[in-house]
Amino acid sequence: MKWILLIFFSFTVKTSCSQQLEESFFLPVSGLPTKVVYCIMQDSKGYIWVGTDAGVARYDGNDFFLLTMADGLSDNEVFQIKEDRKGRLWFLTYNGRISIYDKGKILNEKNTDFLARIDPGGMSRSWVEKGDSIWYIDYRKAFLLVNDKVQQTFSAAALFGHADAAFADVSLYGHELLFLSDKGYYNPMTGVKVDFPDGKILPAKKSILYKERIVYFNDSQIFVYSLLNKRFSSYQLPSKERISTFTLRDSSGLLLVASNRNLFALNIVTGQWTRELTINIPYFGYLLRDKDGLLWAGSQNHGLFLYRPSAVHRYVHATELGTYAVHSVGQWKGEVYAGLINGEFFHWSSGSVKWKKTGHAPGLHKVYGFYGLNGQLWAVAGTMLINLQTGQAIPTYGSAKAIAINNQYLYIGLSFSVNKRRLTDWWKARAKIDSSQKMVYDKRASNLWFSGDSLFMGTADGLRLLVKDTLASLRNYQSSLIEAKISRITGNKEGQLFFSTNGKGVGVLYKQRCYEITAQSGLASNNCNSLVAVGDSLLWVATDKGVSRVQLEWTAKGLNHTVQNISVNEGLPDPMINDITVLSDTVWVATQTGIAWFRASAITKQKSPAILLEQIFVNGEARSYQQPLSLTNRENNLRIDFTSLNFGLAEEPVYSYRLLGADTGWTKIYSRRIQFSNLAPGNYRLQVTTAEPGERNPDSLLELDLTIALPFWKRKIVLLLSFLALALLSGMFFYLRMRGLRKKHSHQQQLLRWEKEKLQLEQKAAALQMNPHFIFNAMNAIRGYYSSGDMEGGHHYISRFSGMMRKMLENNARATISLAEEIEMLQHYLELITLNHPGKLSWVINNNTGPATRSIGLAPMLIQPFVENAVIHGIGPLDVPGRVEITFTTEPGILHCIITDNGVGLQQSARQNKYISRTSKGIAITRQRLNMLGPDNKLLITEITTETGQVEGTKVEIAIPITSKLTNIDEGADH
Repeated sequence: MKWILLIFFSFTVKTSCSQQLEESFFLPVSGLPTKVVYCIMQDSKGYIWVGTDAGVARYDGNDFFLLTMADGLSDNEVFQIKEDRKGRLWFLTYNGRISIYDKGKILNEKNTDFLARIDPGGMSRSWVEKGDSIWYIDYRKAFLLVNDKVQQTFSAAALFGHADAAFADVSLYGHELLFLSDKGYYNPMTGVKVDFPDGKILPAKKSILYKERIVYFNDSQIFVYSLLNKRFSSYQLPSKERISTFTLRDSSGLLLVASNRNLFALNIVTGQWTRELTINIPYFGYLLRDKDGLLWAGSQNHGLFLYRPSAVHRYVHATELGTYAVHSVGQWKGEVYAGLINGEFFHWSSGSVKWKKTGHAPGLHKVYGFYGLNGQLWAVAGTMLINLQTGQAIPTYGSAKAIAINNQYLYIGLSFSVNKRRLTDWWKARAKIDSSQKMVYDKRASNLWFSGDSLFMGTADGLRLLVKDTLASLRNYQSSLIEAKISRITGNKEGQLFFSTNGKGVGVLYKQRCYEITAQSGLASNNCNSLVAVGDSLLWVATDKGVSRVQLEWTAKGLNHTVQNISVNEGLPDPMINDITVLSDTVWVATQTGIAWFRASAITKQKSPAILLEQIFVNGEARSYQQPLSLTNRENNLRIDFTSLNFGLAEEPVYSYRLLGADTGWTKIYSRRIQFSNLAPGNYRLQVTTAEPGERNPDSLLELDLTIALPFWKRKIVLLLSFLALALLSGMFFYLRMRGLRKKHSHQQQLLRWEKEKLQLEQKAAALQMNPHFIFNAMNAIRGYYSSGDMEGGHHYISRFSGMMRKMLENNARATISLAEEIEMLQHYLELITLNHPGKLSWVINNNTGPATRSIGLAPMLIQPFVENAVIHGIGPLDVPGRVEITFTTEPGILHCIITDNGVGLQQSARQNKYISRTSKGIAITRQRLNMLGPDNKLLITEITTETGQVEGTKVEIAIPITSKLTNIDEGADH
């Protein structure tokens, strides 16, 4: 059975013919809506513009922005694009009509007068600017435009004397201008026309004027016409291919001439050809070298291409199962092997590649790695160990992942264990590594590495160690990397062990320490798939984001390292690197899209792309930008859209920004949009870049200065004026307050004086309110009643007298009494006077105030002194009965009281009355009381006289403003 197996698996490696490697770095640019490209140009900002049969498209390295007839183009077929000194783009079209793109608006013959005045004579050909003039030609006509006005029109037929004459180009020649034609050229500034010798007519597709030479081409030849000696030279491609297009490389005079497959350089001075590179673009029709030296190619049925020269070479080949992924790469005796799926692999030797396939049953069997055993190269592929020289394939007991040899023993890492077998037994058997092998570890190990007698195993649970087939501990290394999933282990003669992990980076074990190399310290990614060591100073690490070159430096304190990362931007075909090896000075990597190799010394860091501002939105509305951007305090919600011209990069870069004035730290973003909300007033500078923090340069830095104004009430001048106004107001307030306080204090002092005077006056009024003789007479009257036996009269008199005295005491305790109470007091007084002097006095009180009598307030004992004065001093001296009349009336806001008597008058009373001093004093006190009660109180005392001047009595008029309405009058008092 063993021999049957040996016969079946021997010599079963299929080999294809060797293939010489050839690469083209022209890569298609996806995103255009069409595959037809007529022209390519780069504007002054750096954008790439592409003229197609479906409109014109602007490309920033990320996206295409398309303009069509729906946006205002005169024609969707755009043959030429030019930029004038104002930054406007002129689109020259198939129908000969011009469209101009100016600050986001398209000008055409329908909305612009001077464009409507251009009557085309065929499809557009070219355009040149000289000073304020623009010279435009189409197939049959030429136009001179000055300051956007049509000044002259030329006809090719009239200039060259041929009905079929056509313009090919218009070019500047020193300070002159030339119309180039297939029959000659014409200088419109001097009027000089030159025909080609012998009436030569060129079926030219394109022309270029370089110094004193006009260069034309058609499908088969390049024609160079010398303006000096008036002679032609012609050249064919060395490859005899059809010429697709040409362009000047630079001012050196080298003409880049392209076919569908190759690019050549022609020195139009010496006539020497040089092959530049491989193109392989069908229907190649246009070539542009941009400001950064990148070549753009346009095909009329395959679209847009960009030449990205790279130091990274690659080879892609589909397996029989249609996959492209390369899973492993290794070297053997100076040759490189790459393992795929389905048992297939590639073998590189002497610049050519061979595809091979093992003979075991096809399927999803990866080639996990290549190992030298007993002087032969073996591949670990699924359940097989395959000899790549003889084709012998030996099944393993399970799916093998890795093998290692130590002291004549073979260790095999399987899906569920690590087994051991003596090499001599294995070589003798050469048929099957069966279950009789010794199991030294009972779990899956995908990597094995011997360091002396110690076997390091890479497992899904971390790094494990067998010492003399016994599991040993690695806890003393104290690193989380030890417990991470291990993807590859390797080492060197110095005893240093290197291992990569899935998710934790790279670990280095040396002298009982574990050193960590992670993304935080510069590694491209912590997801590492493989690594290879070159001596003790260099590591190459395969990650899911490219390759990291780690330079190691060992010092007395430990390990230092620096990292250089190589990504798809440097030419790798894919960011996922599955495996890596180094042969001499060349690094080979296995990727998801084929194999790639490069020399480390040839890798250069790609230049960071320029960043351009696209649009600014303020509070949701688009805003035109002028440096600096000045905004009000309410315009503080911003959106900044920008783009990067990353033509030379395979993937969009990561951006970083900071807003100086708010924060100095850089923030990474993965989109081309930045938003700020509720920015505080202040001066800011927004900086956006694609470079790493230590690699910033002006080309990759976008700066935007903006100012958000303070609210007007926070501006310095406003604050100053506000402060001054506040100080002035404070001063005025302080002054007015102090004046008010002084007035209040003075008023309070005046009130205190008035209160004091009022109190004194009230005390005086109380002391004077009742005549002592009245009280003495009252007492005598009471005694007389009782002496005469008139008990009832005495009782009545005492009742009236006591009631008056009680009412007087009650009223004196109150500040205000009602008019009714005052009238009641007067009635008590007059009744007692009448009782004391029967038949001597008659009196009447007229109250015309109506219901208001009980609500009108006045000071107590204000009327009584005048009534008493009338009785005692006016009527008292009379020999006949006297009469007193008291009348109360009101008018709006005023109480009037009139007291009249028929006494002797003021003057006679003053002469006869021995109590004159008291009387005058009582009247004076009452007058002062009236004055203190308010300035509107009035008192007038006059004598009543006849027409003959005889005195008949006295009249007292009192006017008191009604300012107090009583609401709590003690109506229960006994009157």
